[in-house]
Amino acid sequence: LVPGNALQTSHDNEVRAGPATTSRDNSTARGTMADWSSVQPRVETQAASFADEHADGRGILVAILDTGVDPGAAGLQVTTDGQHKIVNIIDCTGSGDVDTSTVVEATTADDGTKTITGLTGRTISLNPAWVNPENKWRVGVKRGYELYPNPLVNRMKKERKKVWDAKQHEIEVALKKAEADAKDSKAAAGVTKDLKQRLDLLASSGKEYDDPGPVFDCILWNDGAKWCVCVCVNDDELVCVEGASTHTPVDLTEAPFLTEYLVDRQYASFGEDENLNYSVSVHSDGDVLSICADAGAHGTHVAGIVAAHHPDNPSHNGVAPGAQILSLKIGDSRLGSMESGVGLTRALVEAVKHGADLINMSYGEAVCIMNSGRFKELADEVVHKHGIIFVASAGNNGPALSTVGAPGGSSTALISVAAMVLPSMMTTQYSVVQNSPLSSPLQHTDGLTYTWSSVGPSTDGERGVSLMAPGGAISPVPNWTLNKGQLMNGTSMSSPNACGTIALLLSKLKAEKLAYTVPRVRRAVENACKYVDAIHPLSQGSGLIQVADAYEHFLKHTAEAFQDVRFDVEVPSAFAGPRGRGVYLRQAKETNSVTSHSVTITPGFHEDTPNKIKADFQVPLRLVSSAPEWVTCPSKLLLMHGARGFTIVIDPTNLAPSTCTCETVTAYLDAEGSDPTDNSDPLFIVPVNVVKPAAPPSPTITTAVPELRPGATHRQFITPPPGTTWVEFTIRDLRTPVPVEEKDEDGTADANALAAKVKALAAEVDRLGAAGPYADLSGGSGDVAGQLVVLHCLQLLPNTPYRDQELQQYLRVRPGSTHKLQMALEPALTLEVTMAQFWSTQGNASVEMTVDFRGVTPYPTTLSLVGNHSPVLPVTLHATLRDEEVKPSASLSRWWRQLAPNADANAIKPLGARDVLPWNEKQCYELVLEYTYECEDKGEEITVRAPLLQGILYESPYEAQLTMIYDGKKKLLGVTDSWPDAVKLPNKGAHTVRIQVRHDSLDQLTRLAKMPIWIDRAAKGGSVSVPVFTNKPDAAAAKGGGLHRFLPHGSACGMAVGEPAYDKLPKGCKQGDVLVGSVTYGKNDRPKGWRVEYVVPCAPPADPKPATPAAEAKAEGEEKTEMMKLDEAARDLRVKALATLSAGGTAKDADWAELHAMLSKDWPDHLPLAKAKLARMDREVTRKDSLAEVVAAADAIIDLVDTPGLAAFFGLKAVPLDDPDPAAAKLRKEKDELKEALVDALARKARAMADMEASSSQAKDGAEEAKDGAEAPPPPPADGSATFDTSLYRLQQWEDGLKTPSNAPKYGRLVVENLTRKAHIGALLDYVTKALNENPKLDAALDTELRAVKVKVLGELGWAHIAENEKTWDIINKPKAFALF
Repeated sequence: LVPGNALQTSHDNEVRAGPATTSRDNSTARGTMADWSSVQPRVETQAASFADEHADGRGILVAILDTGVDPGAAGLQVTTDGQHKIVNIIDCTGSGDVDTSTVVEATTADDGTKTITGLTGRTISLNPAWVNPENKWRVGVKRGYELYPNPLVNRMKKERKKVWDAKQHEIEVALKKAEADAKDSKAAAGVTKDLKQRLDLLASSGKEYDDPGPVFDCILWNDGAKWCVCVCVNDDELVCVEGASTHTPVDLTEAPFLTEYLVDRQYASFGEDENLNYSVSVHSDGDVLSICADAGAHGTHVAGIVAAHHPDNPSHNGVAPGAQILSLKIGDSRLGSMESGVGLTRALVEAVKHGADLINMSYGEAVCIMNSGRFKELADEVVHKHGIIFVASAGNNGPALSTVGAPGGSSTALISVAAMVLPSMMTTQYSVVQNSPLSSPLQHTDGLTYTWSSVGPSTDGERGVSLMAPGGAISPVPNWTLNKGQLMNGTSMSSPNACGTIALLLSKLKAEKLAYTVPRVRRAVENACKYVDAIHPLSQGSGLIQVADAYEHFLKHTAEAFQDVRFDVEVPSAFAGPRGRGVYLRQAKETNSVTSHSVTITPGFHEDTPNKIKADFQVPLRLVSSAPEWVTCPSKLLLMHGARGFTIVIDPTNLAPSTCTCETVTAYLDAEGSDPTDNSDPLFIVPVNVVKPAAPPSPTITTAVPELRPGATHRQFITPPPGTTWVEFTIRDLRTPVPVEEKDEDGTADANALAAKVKALAAEVDRLGAAGPYADLSGGSGDVAGQLVVLHCLQLLPNTPYRDQELQQYLRVRPGSTHKLQMALEPALTLEVTMAQFWSTQGNASVEMTVDFRGVTPYPTTLSLVGNHSPVLPVTLHATLRDEEVKPSASLSRWWRQLAPNADANAIKPLGARDVLPWNEKQCYELVLEYTYECEDKGEEITVRAPLLQGILYESPYEAQLTMIYDGKKKLLGVTDSWPDAVKLPNKGAHTVRIQVRHDSLDQLTRLAKMPIWIDRAAKGGSVSVPVFTNKPDAAAAKGGGLHRFLPHGSACGMAVGEPAYDKLPKGCKQGDVLVGSVTYGKNDRPKGWRVEYVVPCAPPADPKPATPAAEAKAEGEEKTEMMKLDEAARDLRVKALATLSAGGTAKDADWAELHAMLSKDWPDHLPLAKAKLARMDREVTRKDSLAEVVAAADAIIDLVDTPGLAAFFGLKAVPLDDPDPAAAKLRKEKDELKEALVDALARKARAMADMEASSSQAKDGAEEAKDGAEAPPPPPADGSATFDTSLYRLQQWEDGLKTPSNAPKYGRLVVENLTRKAHIGALLDYVTKALNENPKLDAALDTELRAVKVKVLGELGWAHIAENEKTWDIINKPKAFALF
């Protein structure tokens, strides 16, 4: 809310539609429809004509699981029939949650103004029209940059930095002028020095500038009927009042408020600069306010593809402009918009609660296990029980096979959509050159899939891709992007295109009152797709979606009850386990023999289906093999309610090597009267995928790819020879070189520059799990400019995501250019080597590729050294492939430390109402584990490793897990989840790691209650070298370290790896820590080498100190009797008890006085007793009332110390610091304790004198200018009494580091008082700034005082912008509680 501005709402006629659309009459819009319809591709899918002739999506609610949808974006206000376009906006991640459990009551001034104090400390004047019967106002605070998308944060920082720099320059000019004037007038040295310090501080503040962004007070109340919210987005300015800087009061007396979006469809903006819209919702009975702002432009773009409605520009309409949108934000702003488990689970819950008809999810990740995990279980419930059709992107990780990810390609319940680019899109969206003499993507008259579109099959044998849809669009984007629309492409765009197309079908079915189920609709959609012969079957699935044909299919089979039944396919395999979903043969042994495969078909009914229907269910099926010559199957199958099985026999022995073949066993209805030759309407298919690798005749093979056209793909499948550990690819352009001005020596620089957009965006896609956008990167004209190609190689390893064993590199190939790339390999497992020309690159590439298999095979492969237990580890090296040069090298670069959870912080608690699963009413629980980590180095970067939970998301057995790292003041430093990033710890000291795990099963969470974690950081001081020896005896003798030799083909040699020297380990290593690194064996070896780890042993015993005679013999009279020792021990215990009583507050004062009186009677001159009295008198809670007593107690200690003798001792260094003699050390300790007591007494006395002088108005008004040269001791008062100045001067005689900022915990208040009295403003600001920076663990009270001094001084200097920055960071750095998960 911006006070004084109208509330943005989508109510009735007060629609705020974002940027104004171009005004055009309808005839013009219609006239350009045919030319510009591919801005949002709808014609080729039959969607445009279907929407015009049948249904446009009305009555359909589509849930968009994405980064959030901007309600102010163009085309997202109303449907074609005037309904609200966006039904609700929900942040499912929790990233916008604000803790509003703090309740305050407003105070009423004489003029009737009601005010409250926000959690930022601002005074807030409330709107008198706001209704709050109970006067209970819930308050919270939220940092703006925690809500803003990363691109917006970057833009705002740049804009705010310009304002900052302008203010800095203005002040700098004024200071420079004052400095020049001071020199001209020959001002005192103190004046010029102070001005110089101010200039230095100003420059320093500019260099160290870190923009905290805005911090918002949040107010929540209930007016008796609904929740009301106000987010205070005023500019947070500072004003100077009587020398003090305070936040400007927030005036909300005329401000509107927001209600929950679901109630009134209201939203607001954070301001004109940001242009970021947000809405709100309330949870946990008001304890949690959720501010929902999108985490990126992606979700709005996706929603626009599904259902944007532009009445004045219909060519830009989405596929189903009559449909409504449910915005479910799963992109967590704390994770840079990556999806989180809690966001995914809550989104499915909300989709069910709101009655969504369709879900679109343009997110995904590679997974290690297909068709498994908690998300898959929940998605099955949503689809099979609640009848929501779930559409998802296939992924943007092609062109290699088996690159589909989760959830689209991993769950049968979802429709997985690949991305296709059509000729009309090439012309309209990408402006591809027409009638070019070079080969062009426009020559693909039926279109083609984008080069990066993921390809099937899934690793468990399922197709992976269900169908294709157009994968590019110019669609609306959020207002904060300052764009009305944007071109994006990816499977993130093809998925909503297909989803919108299905929405048209559902809209028609609802309008015709035709009942439907998910299996019936999905079968109609997939069976009606248009198959494109020129596109590989594993890239397109069933083909391009066709909505009109799907509707006809639906009508044709309306009477068939079994169309409402799904048929689950299971094909067990060694690779996929018992729950495979198809046949996938990929390795040499299984493709060179005849194999049989058991197939189980299980009919799936809705759980509410009556038993009679299940009992009566019987469907006769005809099974047809698409390749009967080598894939054989039964011809008949009578399917009933129970699962039925049959066997497929596959004989791939005659298939050509290095090929991929995808066939099917398809089931058709074989009822009486059905056509036995009609293969148009399958009920289910069993995919049969065979990749037959070639065995290379030698370790080096060369293949020519004579012609690559735009979008063309060339695949090879090779079995790496035994002993292979890595492979090198050499790609050489076969065309005649053409002279160019600049020489590209390694052939990669130009490719990297030209492919920068592709790789940057692809990285963003991988991080987000979302698609695109990818630009047209043809990058030039003709063969001279070169072609953009991609080399994509991968191996599939069991229980391993494909991304962990792949090489994908975009290259610009020019005539005569050469590129070399390397990849680590596992031996014997099929390697796919795919080269493709980027779809939009014009011209033909002609290349030759050499695949060079290499290998030095070690045994063992992983080196595990346990300090003092296995200090030497023998290793055997084999050269199986060819001659190799062996030159081992090993180092440890990472330092891991294990932490156990804190015993008092591992509670399991039920969550709130938004975490109840609607399909079984089960409440989800949270387990919060807390760990303490002591950071030893300022600026250290750590990665929190929880091996049981990380590296998995969709396949995880848990619903969610999230990790938060805090400093000692509960400031949130970083948030990580399944793939943790490093988090920087700015300061030393204790840090807290909190991990939340969610599940609806208490047993699952209880298993983790004692889960340890690892803290991973770089080894301090650099990598630690691991010694390598020729053999174990040499290692034992530490003789002849290193090994360098020639290893002939077929031979082996031995070596030994030794234990690193303890003194070479990182400083601070503890027993049980693990150092991790890598070892390489060949002079050229596999990328990243092999893992080596070292468990740190206990520290070796220290060398004994040499015995020396005592400094002086003890006199016999000094010996104490046992009774004397007992008396002193009892005395010391009682003195300690005084400190305990003093800490107990004023309630214990009587007990303290009684005990002190008793001790003083027997030990009147005991120094620790005098120190205890001074400490009690100088307590912060009572010292203001006992200043005279503080001075007296300090004087008592000063009188007990023989100051001349102590000065002589330290002045003469009577006992050197390094004297090892015990008696000398004891004497030194006694003298140090005396000095410490004296210095402490002088410091406390000086502070008390300052307070006494201030309270009695003895301090002089103003201050004298500092004189040149050294400061002389202040003259004592005429009556001989002490003053602050004399006390401070005496303290300085004993404490050299008084003014050192690191000593601020002891003397900070004294230094501030001294500099304030002298009016050394520059020096004062310099000291306070350094004291705060160098002492992150300051006492809370002193920290607050010093920060208040700094803000006050900044105000006096007129540096309000720096003061504002300081105050804002102060709010952020000291939260009252841990952040909400």
